[in-house]
Amino acid sequence: AGDAETGVTIMKMDEGLDTGPMIAKRAISITNDHTGGTLTTTLADLGAQLLIDTLPDWLLGKIEPQPQDNAQSTFAPRLDKQAGALDWSQPAAAIERKVRAFDPWPGTFTPGSKGPIKILNVAFAREVAAPPDSSSGTVFKQQRAVYVTTGDGVLQLITVQPAGKKAMPAEAWLNGQPELAGSQLGEWVA
Repeated sequence: AGDAETGVTIMKMDEGLDTGPMIAKRAISITNDHTGGTLTTTLADLGAQLLIDTLPDWLLGKIEPQPQDNAQSTFAPRLDKQAGALDWSQPAAAIERKVRAFDPWPGTFTPGSKGPIKILNVAFAREVAAPPDSSSGTVFKQQRAVYVTTGDGVLQLITVQPAGKKAMPAEAWLNGQPELAGSQLGEWVA
């Protein structure tokens, strides 16, 4: 979603879904190094510390719960594996965030000629120009790095996992299948 921060809240439960009054909350910045997995661990630690910090004053009656602004509530749908499908016509920033957010589960993937290819790590490649007349999802190699065009630029593929194989550097993947250079990810090829 591109949020700059996230956090944890201790709240009193009521009949609604996430609508009870807040007892305490704490926010942190989301960095470009966070993945879904690292952020989950960070938030679990933050929540545990917030509970330790809050519980004594709550038990002494020193905290007055504050009502939530339900207009700011958001609903996150349940994820399934298909949610990890990448659309290379999307902006590079959206794809990069999705790869990080869906790590480790459900993971991100793109169709490939021999089955789905898991995309495990990507990086922005703002200084790299896409080949002329290439469309979104086009794979190309420059100076020992593998890139793919997106809806508004280029991403470097760092680590991939072809169907039935172990995770590997994208360069090794492309070296093993040089015919993929110039092909388009995101389309099932027979």
